[in-house]
Amino acid sequence: MSSIDRSRPIARHIARLPRAQMLANADVSRLMSRVVDQVDQLTVRATSALFPALLDARQELVSDLRRWLSRGVNMDETFTAQHMRAMLAQCRGGLEAMRALRPEVVGKLSSGAVAAARLGIEHVESQIVTFSGAFGEAHRIDIAVAGVLAEGRRQLVPRYEKSAARYSEEMQADFRYQLAVGMLKGETIDQMTRRVMQLGERKIGKGGTADEMAEGFFLRQKYNAARLTRTEAINAYNVHHIESLWEANRTDPGYLKRWDAAADGTCKLCRSFDDQVADLDGDFEGLYGVTVQQPTAHPHCRCRIIPWRLSWGAVIPLRGGVRFAEPIEITFRKAA
Repeated sequence: MSSIDRSRPIARHIARLPRAQMLANADVSRLMSRVVDQVDQLTVRATSALFPALLDARQELVSDLRRWLSRGVNMDETFTAQHMRAMLAQCRGGLEAMRALRPEVVGKLSSGAVAAARLGIEHVESQIVTFSGAFGEAHRIDIAVAGVLAEGRRQLVPRYEKSAARYSEEMQADFRYQLAVGMLKGETIDQMTRRVMQLGERKIGKGGTADEMAEGFFLRQKYNAARLTRTEAINAYNVHHIESLWEANRTDPGYLKRWDAAADGTCKLCRSFDDQVADLDGDFEGLYGVTVQQPTAHPHCRCRIIPWRLSWGAVIPLRGGVRFAEPIEITFRKAA
């Protein structure tokens, strides 16, 4: 965490950035304010891990946008172009925020990095404003979740012994890094899956050891790549959610964590976790003796952590100290 006075308006943080003069539109300013705020919440370690991922995401977006615009006339008026512009603006804003708020971590941008920021797309923010009426609010990148992936904080792969033995530390780091870049670009799960499959192709192509070749062939299989991608991404979101609850609990004590299996209700294991409530540092206990601190509980798990407070409903203690939430019944009255 930085030593910035959090009582000051976030606009004062933005005023320290080189491109602040260009962000006159309120929507774009709010978008960039969120980026700066998230960067300010990053740990030193997460900043160090995320900085190169932001550089790569920005470079890829510049190339992708140029390639898209070269496909024909009026391609700048498409949703895809608007999406790329929004992602590019946020990546550039994130890099500038790191440079302003974390100079001791990232130092000055190298000359190559500065040049990459000037690759012919000069008016991204103004174009976002121009086309916002047609496409609505821009998609937001989640720098905090990308930081969880880039840093490898409580990553999922080592949780499963067989998987951890299958993947080398280098492969795990490369895999998490590529997911972080994909998330910063606003890619879908399918797009990130293709990114992971390409990582496998590069491992096969470089002519490495037998273990490296095996890792490459494993990642080239779409099912394996999709399973890893989806599960790690959801796991990163849940890690971030719990960290956010810890942060909220410092100023407003009383938060608990609740398991929500609404998106994964067909799984017996997840149904045994559903609606369980635990202290922020406590465990959830499910079938088969499985004990975890947060989703995901298994590959392809889509469960999530949500906040809970005793004032929102009763907590029913059951076997072995396991507690389940019983929401308060709320009646909504129609407007007169």
